[in-house]
Amino acid sequence: MNGIKILFVLLTAFGCARPLFAYAYDLRKPETIEFAQFDAPHQLAHWLQNELPGVDRHSRFQEWITGFVALLRTDLNEETAPDPEDVTFAEHEALKRGYHREYLFVKRYRLMQGFQKDPGNMQARRKAYEDLIAEARRLKRKGFELLILTELAWLLVDTGNVLEGFGLLRDIPKTRPENLNIGYYDWLEILHNSVVTLQNKSGEGQLLSIYRDILRELEKTRPRYFLAATKANISLLVTRMEQRPMDLEPEVLLVDAISMAQEVDEEATLATALSVLGVYYQKQGRLQDSLIQFNKALVLFKKLDARVWIGDTYKKSARSHVLLQQHQRALELLAKAQEIFKQDYKQDQLEILDLQQEAHAALQQHREAWLKLEQHLQLYKDTLAANESSELSSRLIDNQIDLEQARSLALETEAEARRRKAIAEAELQTITTSRQRSLDQLIIGVLGLLALIIVLALAGRMLHHKTHDVHVHIRENLLQRFVPPALAHAIAAGEKPIEQDPQWHDITVVFARIPHFEELVQNLGPQRLAEVLSAFLEGMSEVIFAHGGTIDKFNRGTLMILFGAPLPMDDESQVRAATRCAEAMLLRLDELQHSWSLPAGVDLQLAIGIHHGPALVGFFGGVERTDYTAIGATVNMASRIEGLAAPGDIVVSEIIALILKDEEYRLMGHFLLKGIELHQSLYIWIRHGEQEAVS
Repeated sequence: MNGIKILFVLLTAFGCARPLFAYAYDLRKPETIEFAQFDAPHQLAHWLQNELPGVDRHSRFQEWITGFVALLRTDLNEETAPDPEDVTFAEHEALKRGYHREYLFVKRYRLMQGFQKDPGNMQARRKAYEDLIAEARRLKRKGFELLILTELAWLLVDTGNVLEGFGLLRDIPKTRPENLNIGYYDWLEILHNSVVTLQNKSGEGQLLSIYRDILRELEKTRPRYFLAATKANISLLVTRMEQRPMDLEPEVLLVDAISMAQEVDEEATLATALSVLGVYYQKQGRLQDSLIQFNKALVLFKKLDARVWIGDTYKKSARSHVLLQQHQRALELLAKAQEIFKQDYKQDQLEILDLQQEAHAALQQHREAWLKLEQHLQLYKDTLAANESSELSSRLIDNQIDLEQARSLALETEAEARRRKAIAEAELQTITTSRQRSLDQLIIGVLGLLALIIVLALAGRMLHHKTHDVHVHIRENLLQRFVPPALAHAIAAGEKPIEQDPQWHDITVVFARIPHFEELVQNLGPQRLAEVLSAFLEGMSEVIFAHGGTIDKFNRGTLMILFGAPLPMDDESQVRAATRCAEAMLLRLDELQHSWSLPAGVDLQLAIGIHHGPALVGFFGGVERTDYTAIGATVNMASRIEGLAAPGDIVVSEIIALILKDEEYRLMGHFLLKGIELHQSLYIWIRHGEQEAVS
């Protein structure tokens, strides 16, 4: 048995934790669990779920409660959540038997579960934290008391009680951990939580020094989950510093954090690192790159249903759009963020109002800009009253000056609008008087016109019937060539409107190209080519419509297909529909090949590329010609990916892989695409017929 344990320790060092947890878990050595929960929390949770039911919790309570607390401290979700009966048993028995540390961790778990169900009730949340701190103090568990204190401080800073939150943390970095009766990693977590919260305050040099100490300690054992989170947070601090230390490059730290989070399947930490990387690119002026990272983070936060982080990512993305002069898109994202950040999240509300004011001012919407700045100033006054901060006082004075300027500009705009209205009313009065004089003359011609109107009405009825037939043909028959028949019918009946003005939507774009199309044209000739392409497009249309896709265009042998517009679909549904559609297109093409008698050496194949992200979708064009299509970086990216696909292959972007995560693809490589600065990780989709062979 000792030989097996030694073998496990060696293999774990090389990242082989998951298959060997059964050997690692020693119920007599809780420090093994303490280490493992920071290195591979998901694997530990799944293993403990299967192992703990086999332990007699009455006769071996010490071993059982150690493992149970380790299970609670992992990143739990609905699949790994423990049985409520076990939670109640653990809390009562741990207190009765004197296992106070374990008892408090179970209480903390109950508290966090309550917040997930009602994240907006900040007063109740604060009261729960204070009660738990008092309980830890009563049981003389100083280490646990400090851990909960850091979480309460974070809550206070988020809700605008900045000075009170910082006051709770003031002495923590000076505390000696050996006097706390606490685990080693528990102490590092306390220290880490403290400096993450204190990043909002000055004293960057001191915070950086503490971060270096934490990193140095973690590098000794390299728990990947904890290291990834620490590197992401130290990168955020360094990114915000005016003078960055030479030995800490944020991009390098973040790439390492992303890699570690992916290794241990820690999606929350991965999403956080991607978000921080977006902030770094934003500071560097690489705004399109920042939006790519924010979009990846948003997909993961939505998957985790982390509403606060979703709102934070909307807010950060909006800042990039403001810097790109895309103010309308920024306002759309800020409205979504505002729905999430209610009255308690004062710091986030201030940032949102600031960005909204800037966007409205850039759009020449002066009154809206003034109102946002007025709201911003009032919220600052409330925050100042709660904190009495000199830093906030100076900011308050600046904002009062800005408010007066914005109010003057808004009043000038309103005065100009009133002047124009008065001119318009005067002109209208002149026209009315002139028309009154002509009224008598018009009455004389009424009788003559009445006869003419009757004739025109009869002709109009005949024209209406013809127009109606043409309308049905255009709205229904032509629409059915591009969208699923059911949707075309709904649009024609007026039940489902198509947005006339282009709007931003998260969509999935599929490009399917016929390789060597020009050679195919030459080899088949016009008549035969028309027959083959007609059958090809008919077969592809059936497949695309069956999966809810919209055909954007077919040009020079390439099909462009949209999922998520005009028929709305959530991210995962549209991505899954797109990949399944691409697979079905290849299968249908195989069937069609057998029905064609093509000349020797002539083979019609498809190379497919897929990407997901935001795009501007709607009608584009002029008076004479208008097309319903999508434009933007997402469309360009999908086109570039399709260009790298070989005949018969489906190549997808990294964000497609992040959304699905169902092992139906393999890494193709890292590529520098035309017009895109960053190297992109691309994946080849494994068709269902190839699954067994690949396995």
